[in-house]
Amino acid sequence: MAGDERRLGDLLRDPREDLDVEIKNWLDLVDDGDHKAVLAKALIALANHGGGFVILGLELNDNGAYQEAPGRPESLGVYDQDRVNGIVSRYAEPTFHCVLEVAEHPDTGLRYPIIVVPGPSVPVRSRRDGPGIAKDSYYTRRPGPASETPQSGQEWDRLIRRCTLENRADLLEGIRLILAGEAPVAPLASPEDGWARLGAWIEESLERWSDKRNRLPEESAARCPLGHWWAAYQITEMNPPVAAGDLREIMAQGRARHTGWPPWPTRGGEGIPVVPQGDGIECWLGQLDGGVRQPSRSDFWRATPHGLFFQLRGYQEDSREHEGEEPGEFMNLVYPIWRTGESLLHAQDMALRLAGEDSSILFRTGWTGLRGRWLRASPRLVFFFDDQYRWNGDEDSITLQLPVESARIRDSLVEIVWQHLRPLYERFDFYDLARDLVQQELAQLQAHRF
Repeated sequence: MAGDERRLGDLLRDPREDLDVEIKNWLDLVDDGDHKAVLAKALIALANHGGGFVILGLELNDNGAYQEAPGRPESLGVYDQDRVNGIVSRYAEPTFHCVLEVAEHPDTGLRYPIIVVPGPSVPVRSRRDGPGIAKDSYYTRRPGPASETPQSGQEWDRLIRRCTLENRADLLEGIRLILAGEAPVAPLASPEDGWARLGAWIEESLERWSDKRNRLPEESAARCPLGHWWAAYQITEMNPPVAAGDLREIMAQGRARHTGWPPWPTRGGEGIPVVPQGDGIECWLGQLDGGVRQPSRSDFWRATPHGLFFQLRGYQEDSREHEGEEPGEFMNLVYPIWRTGESLLHAQDMALRLAGEDSSILFRTGWTGLRGRWLRASPRLVFFFDDQYRWNGDEDSITLQLPVESARIRDSLVEIVWQHLRPLYERFDFYDLARDLVQQELAQLQAHRF
């Protein structure tokens, strides 16, 4: 890792565009569709070139040298790996997985996002139009340097040769099996492909939620203005997909409520509106009661028969049930443990129903609106909590992920949740999440004591 950091730092020490390096200004990857298209074209071109780097936050000065561009964002947390791979999924076919690193300039100490782009095993084309990018076009890096479509047969030959060499091992294995009289088996998607697909699903889900919340009045608590948490997962090794209506029934059947308001709510006395969306189903509770619902009951969730699930909810700490506390000021010590435990148990339940015992889960959670919050505990937890802990750092959010075999989730739930959440708690003044606390809370959770 130290070697990777030094290499990325060297890119910043003397930055220059080359066939495998593209430099961009501070692109707005949250709200600006034009900027997303600009980045997508650069990523596709670098992938077809064989891989490379996109450096963000620099511009040329009058002397022809690169310097920091104006408009540095307040937090580099807006440059998120899930968001980058969501853009890839939106514009590239087939999709590929990029890694986003934040590197420190060796001389100035300033930090810049650098996107590491892999080389593909097949040529990548654009799947939609946008500013500077055309649907069904193959971009690569050309002398200049520039990101353009191949201009000659020789450039096409180079692109195809790179992909062939990248895929050489798979090709040779396929030939070996044919000569041996065996049927070649298509390789399973790599973990990187799975994470890229999940990241794109999360990005799409967040965009759908944002579109819905923006229809509510500005003062609506259902907009979750002070922050929210989300959980998403992908089931691998899926059985043939079921119909959307069957998926709704499967999600509603026989699921235990570990707390009073479980994730992915599908039934209850509130007339939960589950509707078809695409090839899956979707539910949004924020529009109920005229948009005056509390953040903790304004769920938005989605699911597909292909094993993708997403759930978003506002913080219980910011709702009326915590009267006497100022919304947005604190995070409850045990709530992330409960929410993560419930979400993982939901993932195991769905995996066993839709894919069987040999399936795996790619699991990811996100927590926003954290800057300035204090970690708080109830008096019953004084043994685990004897000080004041505040969210530390410039970032306002954090994203955590882990792969896990679905069959071992329930038996290893304590260890999985503890390892998954430790980085979240450490950001609160290095609070050390006790394994015994996780064990205690999950035992009560599974005994339905909440």
